[in-house]
Amino acid sequence: MAEAHPVGFRWVMKAKERGATIIHVDPRFSRTSAMADIWVPIRAGADIAFLGGLVRHLIENELFFRDYVVHYTNASCILSDEYADPEDNGDGYFSGWNEEKRAYEGKSWLYKGEDLSRPQRDLTLQDPQCAFQKLKRHFARYTPEMVEKVCGIPPELFHKVADALVAASGPERTAAICYAVGWTQHSKGVQIIRTAAILQLLLGNIGRPGGGILALRGHASIQGSTDIPTLYDILPGYMPMPRGGKEETLQKYLEAHTTRTGLWSNTPAYFISLLKAYYGKRATGKNDFGYDWLPKITADHSFFEYLYDMADGKMEGMFLIGQNSAVGAPNSRLQRKSMAKLKWFVIREMVETEPAKFWRDSAEIERGELKTEEIETEVFFFPAAGHAEKEGAFTNTQRLLQWREKAIDPPGDCRSDAWFIHQLALRLIAKAKASEDAIDEPLRALDWWYPEDEKGEPQMEAVLAEINGWYTNPVAGVGDPGGSDGVVFAIDRDGNAHHGPQVNGFAELKSDGSTACGCWIYSGVFGSNGVNKANSRKSENYLGHGWGFSWPSDRRIIYNRASARPDGTPWSERKKLVWWDSQKWTGIDVPGFVATKAPEYQPDETAEGLDAIPGDAPFILHEDGLAWLYVPKGLQDGPFPTHYEPLESPVRNSLYSRDTNPAVNWFTRGENRFAPPGDARFPFVLTTYRLTEHHTAGGMTRFLSHLSELQPEMFAELSPELARELKIDNGDYVCVITLRGAIEARALVSRRIRPMNLNGKRVHQVAVPFHFGAAGPLRGNAANNLVAISGEPNVTIMESKALTCNVIPGRLPRGPAFLDWIERHAPQSGLPLNLHPEQPPPGAPTGGRFSRIP
Repeated sequence: MAEAHPVGFRWVMKAKERGATIIHVDPRFSRTSAMADIWVPIRAGADIAFLGGLVRHLIENELFFRDYVVHYTNASCILSDEYADPEDNGDGYFSGWNEEKRAYEGKSWLYKGEDLSRPQRDLTLQDPQCAFQKLKRHFARYTPEMVEKVCGIPPELFHKVADALVAASGPERTAAICYAVGWTQHSKGVQIIRTAAILQLLLGNIGRPGGGILALRGHASIQGSTDIPTLYDILPGYMPMPRGGKEETLQKYLEAHTTRTGLWSNTPAYFISLLKAYYGKRATGKNDFGYDWLPKITADHSFFEYLYDMADGKMEGMFLIGQNSAVGAPNSRLQRKSMAKLKWFVIREMVETEPAKFWRDSAEIERGELKTEEIETEVFFFPAAGHAEKEGAFTNTQRLLQWREKAIDPPGDCRSDAWFIHQLALRLIAKAKASEDAIDEPLRALDWWYPEDEKGEPQMEAVLAEINGWYTNPVAGVGDPGGSDGVVFAIDRDGNAHHGPQVNGFAELKSDGSTACGCWIYSGVFGSNGVNKANSRKSENYLGHGWGFSWPSDRRIIYNRASARPDGTPWSERKKLVWWDSQKWTGIDVPGFVATKAPEYQPDETAEGLDAIPGDAPFILHEDGLAWLYVPKGLQDGPFPTHYEPLESPVRNSLYSRDTNPAVNWFTRGENRFAPPGDARFPFVLTTYRLTEHHTAGGMTRFLSHLSELQPEMFAELSPELARELKIDNGDYVCVITLRGAIEARALVSRRIRPMNLNGKRVHQVAVPFHFGAAGPLRGNAANNLVAISGEPNVTIMESKALTCNVIPGRLPRGPAFLDWIERHAPQSGLPLNLHPEQPPPGAPTGGRFSRIP
């Protein structure tokens, strides 16, 4: 966190000054480790074993926060008799595995009776079928000795961490877990974070000040780009994209995704309001509010799938906006080769990055793998505005929307992303209106109304107003955007009244078409008083109210009903947040609960929606109002986290006969092979990381002389023990190689990274930063040349933090000599694709969310 998020780490240091204990778990001793009270070196990819060991420690020693766990989690819920755990057979599979489909069928994971809204419960936690007893059995083998065997963490260090966590938790104290993007980049990344959630729930650290799990984002608006997604499978506000075949009609979609109880019972209001924002007056009850115009998912449409389509010549063109897949994406060598199969390639950037010049200046051109004269790809390079040269809202890591004001106009032909998308949309809509083809109807139907300035820039506050939501009936006589008449930005591009007053929050959204809203969780950021709350700059309390707007409803700590006891009084006067004052919920934060619902409220059998949530159930997004230690639905690889080895590992799984996550998508291909467990050719663990001085793929930093001077060259971090073994001195050139490719780096020999003893086997780790590439004044090999393309089953992210590699002293051969060199050390031909025993052959069904969609 100190290395990659130095501004946020300021607050960690503030906490330390006030007596907080800082624990850092990382394969490397970094700047964060130097500031921590406890550094825990861990083998990359073994996180679930470590966290699971802590879960076992809390349960076995009765150290968990019992009152919190009993009342606020589903520990007491009775599971189906059909549920079977990997511990029942030792093979690493849960019940419901379908080998033919390579996916789980999760019916056996439901609660007993299959009713998630009113589960059967045993508040004593003694029933052998309750989630707590299943959790206890599931992690029973994750002993300190097993943690040492899998992670390389000695028992005495493990106990030091466990004691510190317990001491910082309970009614009077809280502890937070901060993780970086790297925790997601594993073949079981979602389940790693799930284990952290289980740990925090057992300690009572969710929904309370100083607790929680903080996802540290690598950009200012990565949170925003999942809230209003750049992801292919969800819509704004985390509503699922419709699926072809199963959800061809609006009614089928709503039936599939509307719960009887909890906040998602309002899905029709959120979803239909979104359709009204997309299609305006054209979306009516008679045409299902334009549902047919909305694209439907028919397969895995992730970045990796269309990369393969690109590689196979099935994709004509691509837009690359603010990304650098030639450096920042896995298996970068294959990425660059695939670009040569495109007919056209649109790139928007501030500088000429690697994708813009792959056709004339890349390693593949130098080696003869690609020839400029044979590449037919037409590259269109559009100059982009920087972040200080445009205005708009961004959403940072704690769900906080803040408004960025433009400091200066961009130079020359540089334009903002908003300008580009807006002008592109206007042109596409004009072409669609000149067409009679039915396939163009969704474009013709779009309600693209945004006012422009003299340069054609859309007014971004108008966009934010639409995201917030409004009543769809225009108000006669409205003429002053942002005026005192309660209507904000109501004038369209033709000067006509476009809509009615703004809504003041998602509770006002309707399913009858009378409201439109671009993202229901953001509703309230721009209310009927015309105030852009994202642009507010007066902090009122330690939670920051008055500075920006935190979704939902400006709530700074989500699920904060859990900060009070079941009877509504604070767990701790010192850490009180919201509480029941005998008539309503009140406190320092905006209560995340129905304001007038008393703690003793119990719904009757017919209650639905939020009325069905009891007064002591804080987690209102779930149908049962409980936090899920056990996940009865929604995950593709198990209701409990389970230790699996990374897809490449120097050792076998010590817990199960199955080495790797069964449901993972390997993206099997000849250019994307995986080494089998314990492969002697690749004996070392490889992990990647960030540097403070460079940013992601380097487009914003490698072109700046002062930052390049601070971190001037690609390097590989090795332990002194490994350096002696390989006869490498500090500063020597080395080659790091995997089955995907090889890079050249300088050796950084340091005790910051250390060998580990794993079940009697000494294992070395190698760490490389991932910011370097072949463009700009600072050049170097891209670390992602080494990384395989793979898909975690729930979110289709690659595993880049735990691979295997070899390190070879010396320089990397240049030109065609490279191909002979890599053929000797990591043969690229003549071997079967299925090197890994658990890697499916080409053409086999893949695991993941959409493997069962026709």
